[in-house]
Amino acid sequence: MQYDVTKEYNELLKLGYEPKELLKRFSLYIFENGTCVAHNRRSERGIISFLNDVKENMKYKKIVSEGISWIKYKGEWTLAGNALTEGEKVMVYKKDGKVSIEIIGKVVAKHLDGRLIAYPASKFDDLS
Repeated sequence: MQYDVTKEYNELLKLGYEPKELLKRFSLYIFENGTCVAHNRRSERGIISFLNDVKENMKYKKIVSEGISWIKYKGEWTLAGNALTEGEKVMVYKKDGKVSIEIIGKVVAKHLDGRLIAYPASKFDDLS
């Protein structure tokens, strides 16, 4: 069977994803008329789930633009950014370009460059 995922494919293209990356990642096929299909339910669910995750992450775009990143503080990995509020959910960038969603824990210091430093809330989850 074939499952039409043209809508999802086109939305991801509009968001800047490369066609070759999507076709390979989800084993998709494009017909000459522009219809994009998945050949199994796993691929169909995969692209739909991926698009939903991308949309969810876009909710945090304002926070992402502030450049929250991981830095070492007193030997531990912490979050650093201009506007950190305890309990807020943010996207955090790693040097390799990967992104994780974290909840800001306790703000502990101010970096020399003016950014705030906070532990991720997950650090405190491990202690309870």
